Amino acid sequence: MKKMKLRYRITLVALFLVVLGATGCQTAKEAIERADAAVEEARAAQADRYAAQEFQSAEEYLAQARQEYKNWKFKNAESSANTAEAQAKLALQRALDRAREKQDARKPRPGEPGWREDSSLFGSTLPEDAAQLAPLRDIHFEFDESRLTSEAMAIMEDNARWIKAHPGVIIEIEGHCDERGTEEYNIALGQRRADSTKAYLVNYGIESARLRTISYGEALPLDPGHSEEAWAKNRRAHFVIIRR
Repeated sequence: MKKMKLRYRITLVALFLVVLGATGCQTAKEAIERADAAVEEARAAQADRYAAQEFQSAEEYLAQARQEYKNWKFKNAESSANTAEAQAKLALQRALDRAREKQDARKPRPGEPGWREDSSLFGSTLPEDAAQLAPLRDIHFEFDESRLTSEAMAIMEDNARWIKAHPGVIIEIEGHCDERGTEEYNIALGQRRADSTKAYLVNYGIESARLRTISYGEALPLDPGHSEEAWAKNRRAHFVIIRR
């Protein structure tokens, strides 16, 4: 009798694990399919050109999700796929924004043939080359730090020079962290990084009203790895151009 009960319990546990595994498999598969669709949509919008970092990150996370799925790591695969989808959507939005900037830059300016008053509703337009290839480079931080390094300040001098020369844009400064630490701590750390970056630009002479800050914490890493090299890439401030 005891042996029968034991076999019965073992059978129930086995069935439960099978059902659990099948559920995880399906959930991960659906997440990968959504991520794949998001990546393709971003690709169609030329995100690989206009938002290259975010698009590359989305592709890397999607590849990682597929590998984890093959290795039966369904929970990890679902997490990687969700991150890939988020990065792809971010890349898509930035690609669309920059494509609109490019289109607006081609509109006639005041005094040029074909110019109408309503063609300048959005304020100053960007030169076409600036709309396509604004030379704003990411800066990186040391572990658990929000102070700008000497290397970051050298990059920021070039960034500040470009921003000051283009008064028709507003800049959103994103603060990012690596995966270590709690979510709440990294949101606060990312905000401190964005704020210190903004402070540098204000001290350079750029109006505070032209600068916005936001923290993504650890939510949108560029590199999906779990190494020192990957973490160093993910501790950064990123710049997004927004029209006035």
